[in-house]
Amino acid sequence: LSDLMTKAGAEDYTTIKVIAKDKMTVEINAADALNYPIYIANSQDGEKIPAGEGGPVKMIFPYNQYPDLEELYKPSQWSWYVVTVEFVK
Repeated sequence: LSDLMTKAGAEDYTTIKVIAKDKMTVEINAADALNYPIYIANSQDGEKIPAGEGGPVKMIFPYNQYPDLEELYKPSQWSWYVVTVEFVK
């Protein structure tokens, strides 16, 4: 997410909304996206992510590397089949 923020010129925004095909919306604190490697992924191990596994694009929180992320963003907040990423001031 931090790369997307930089490319969009949104480093000074406060919130990132990740919206799935089913309209489920997850709000990420922009500071968290800059401090943690929260991913928007379209492949895993070099292969496209199938829809049955959350693809073709899904948001991933690296809990193994950053266990405190799980306290901030519960597993129910993973966003599958991401269709929109919005930056909010």
